[in-house]
Amino acid sequence: MKLSRLLLIFSVALLTVLVTCQGQTLAQMSPNPSVDPQKYSFIVAGHAYGSHSGNNLGIYPKFLNNLSNVLGKKEIAFVIFTGDALRAPASEKAWQKAQEETDKLGLLAYFALGNHDNSDYGSNFLHQKFGATFYKFDIGSERFIILDSQKDKLKIDQDQLDFLKQNLESGENPKNIFILFHELLWNKNPKYRQVFANNRSRYGWSELENSNFWEEIFPLLQQYHSKNIYVIAGDTGGRPDSIPAFYEKLDNINLISSGMGEIKDENYILVNVENGNVSFKLIPLNEKNNLRDLEFYNLKNIEELNNRNYILQAKTVISSALKDNSYWYGFLTGLFLAVFVFAFVARRK
Repeated sequence: MKLSRLLLIFSVALLTVLVTCQGQTLAQMSPNPSVDPQKYSFIVAGHAYGSHSGNNLGIYPKFLNNLSNVLGKKEIAFVIFTGDALRAPASEKAWQKAQEETDKLGLLAYFALGNHDNSDYGSNFLHQKFGATFYKFDIGSERFIILDSQKDKLKIDQDQLDFLKQNLESGENPKNIFILFHELLWNKNPKYRQVFANNRSRYGWSELENSNFWEEIFPLLQQYHSKNIYVIAGDTGGRPDSIPAFYEKLDNINLISSGMGEIKDENYILVNVENGNVSFKLIPLNEKNNLRDLEFYNLKNIEELNNRNYILQAKTVISSALKDNSYWYGFLTGLFLAVFVFAFVARRK
């Protein structure tokens, strides 16, 4: 009897270990793109459902059209969506549409969850495609780690921290590490109060207080000073006053964001890798725009960017008002009243 009970306990324990190991393996797996590991390019796209006022079911049509033109000139290995690739609620039809759209372009697509596409189906979609909502893949000297900032309200939870640490240490000692998620989790620090990203990534946003970027993630990354680390977020470009991009270099750690949707300078990032050397180029969706180099969009130049956005916002408000009949009705009514009062006062004198 005792032997049977011991065998039962042993069997249950063994099964538990196997299931746990399987889960850990799935969380580390994803299909590697078939590319030349010495020289390749890929796209990073943030807030790729576009404008809040749009009605597209899948990905932002303006982005897809622009990307199609780029693909006609340059070979792109894959695209990584850094959250909000789809508008809420991200239904099964929306995710299927996104898959069809990237398939049509011949692109392998990777997704980080944002608050808009963080639906039950979205989570299941990533589980089926990559084994989890956080996962990794390797190409040559590069390691790509996708994290889920929605899982614990803008905090990278312990499971993901363990996963991150494990994948910073393991493997064939990658030279470049890309870590991608949705919100600009570093904006919790008052230093970034002038970094006007989208709502959830602005200093002072309530849930952003949950971010453990500076307490746990950044100190962990600092331990790997021999590696080039690129932390990329996609929660920008989706408000009329948003900056188009952000860049900051802290020793070997590069903080980057880019996005699209509601600004003149909406964009995505073309990343080129050649023999382990990485370069970035912002691709404007409005082709007449000449964007600066990514490195320009830093804290030093943020005031200039904000002032420019204020002017653009004022122009937009005035332009909209001039096209609105109610504006003219109010303006003419006010003008009439002003003339009437002036005439009345002048007559009494």
